[in-house]
Amino acid sequence: MKPLIHFLAFSLVVLISACSSELVNEPAEPKDELLSFENKGLPLALKNALPENIEVLPEISFNEQFGYFEVHINGELSFILSEDQLSIEDVKSELSNDQLFTYKYYDQGENSLLYQAILPDGTEYMYHYVKTIEVNQRKFVMRSEHDAEHTLRSIKLLKSVINNIVPIKQT
Repeated sequence: MKPLIHFLAFSLVVLISACSSELVNEPAEPKDELLSFENKGLPLALKNALPENIEVLPEISFNEQFGYFEVHINGELSFILSEDQLSIEDVKSELSNDQLFTYKYYDQGENSLLYQAILPDGTEYMYHYVKTIEVNQRKFVMRSEHDAEHTLRSIKLLKSVINNIVPIKQT
């Protein structure tokens, strides 16, 4: 009977140490990566440094009709992510050809632009944001949906999310 008790005690010690060593050796999840777009074929990831009012992980889906990804956040905000050679200067040129709106440019950088559409009567209207990023000679454009009406508050929130998208190598 004593050998059986010793064997059971020894087995219990081995089992406990095996379980605890598995936990120690288990690879840790990257703490700064919230959502990787790698499974969608994009070398991008959304970092964890998001505004507190983002409660739900963004959902990403591919729009086959238009050939771009749609990213939805909290059910309210969304933006388009596409692989495109479009530059900020191209966006400004595109906007200058608009026959309805005129545009004010705010917070312009080499790879980003926050702008506002102005109605013909001078009424300030919706805001938009666009950013470009290059990864391994592939260029991506992230922009607020052009048909959506964004307030300055919502576009700043969207901008903070877009600015937390980085090349997968940097995560």
